[in-house]
Amino acid sequence: HPYFSTRNKNYNVTQFYGVGAGLDGKVIGGTQDNGTQFVAFNNNSAFAAAEVSGGDGGNAEISDINPNVMFAGIYYGNLFRSGTGGESFSGYFDEYIDSDGDGNIDGSAEFVTPFVLWEDLFTYILTGAENGKIVTGSANGKVWMTNEALALSTTPRWYNIGKFSSSGYIVSCLAISSDGNVVYAGTS
Repeated sequence: HPYFSTRNKNYNVTQFYGVGAGLDGKVIGGTQDNGTQFVAFNNNSAFAAAEVSGGDGGNAEISDINPNVMFAGIYYGNLFRSGTGGESFSGYFDEYIDSDGDGNIDGSAEFVTPFVLWEDLFTYILTGAENGKIVTGSANGKVWMTNEALALSTTPRWYNIGKFSSSGYIVSCLAISSDGNVVYAGTS
């Protein structure tokens, strides 16, 4: 009978679904089965990560305007925001995008829920105004946006800015133009 034994030398593998990086070099990313991992570069190992959100992590973003503001997604339309540099995350949906209050986008969403952060860094540098948008999509073809992504003192107001006309279109990818005025959505 053959004898099997482990021969790797602490080899670890993590599958990332999405990664966001801050201007200060910090990195956050959602992983399969290992939550959302955050590398702050402030502990004994320069590349050590801390799990800041559980579940199957998805897409993730760090604000360029305020690096303490981070966004993380988990499966099927549950998105979270942190204003504490990743120390704590909470939901930030209002009654328009989540009418039943269960924390998920109404109509569900892709397993790895698409979302994109847009910020007006130029205006922030000139005036100090913190202008940021988050756009996401649902499994029933709706595209949602908030202009209050960086407004930590309130639950942002969400707007349905578009819907694919036929049923069965699941929003699977998103992009925002550099000026923040046009949203592009793709479906499965």
